[in-house]
This record gives sequence, C-alpha cells and structure tokens, in this order.
Amino acid sequence: MSKYRDFDAFWAEKDKDPITFTVFGKKYDLPAEVPASLMLKVMRLQQNEGNSAAVSFETIEELLTGILGKEQFKSLLESGIGMAQLTDVLDWIMAAYNGAEDAEGNPEAPQDGAAKAE
Repeated sequence: MSKYRDFDAFWAEKDKDPITFTVFGKKYDLPAEVPASLMLKVMRLQQNEGNSAAVSFETIEELLTGILGKEQFKSLLESGIGMAQLTDVLDWIMAAYNGAEDAEGNPEAPQDGAAKAE
C-alpha cells in the first residue's frame, strides 16, 4: 500500500474566510493565514529577545510587508495613517489571525471614502 497525500486538494477543502479591512475608504486584502516565514521570524525574535523586546523599524516594516504585500503596505502608509491608527489596524489583524471574537468586524464596510479622515 502506497502512502500519498495531496496537500493541494486537502487545503482546497478547508474553507478559510478571507481577511479584509478598510482604511480611509480603501479595502485591503490579507492572506487567509499568516505566511509561515513571518511566523517563524516572530518566533525567532521572541526566543532571542523575549516578548517585550524593542523591535527595529526594519523588522516591523518586513513583517508588515510580509502580511500586506509591498503595494498595500505602501498604500497604507501613503493614506496618511497615524501611528495610533496603524497600531489599531495591526492589533485587529493579529486578533483576526488568532480567531479572536473582537476581530469579527463590521457586517458591511462603508462606501468608498465615507470614513476618510479630514
């Protein structure tokens, strides 16, 4: 008896909900789960530096780019988002990936531009 597993078919059967959010009227799409390379990097940082260690700007940028992609990360920064707002977004993203109930979100996003900051 041969042992074989088609992981492509197996993963296709799993129904992962997409993760999306809107900032200043622009919709951002995230992968259904955090890429393994990013999680391994976070785990390595935690092992080497501890949970409360100061993280370099380059590391934060690398992690955000890994989750959002280069274009979406650039767009988010160019939207005029503030650091407190960016922290809110990141907290929500991590909660969404961890399956937290408070990451359920709104039932419907506002129309484009409706939430644009003045």
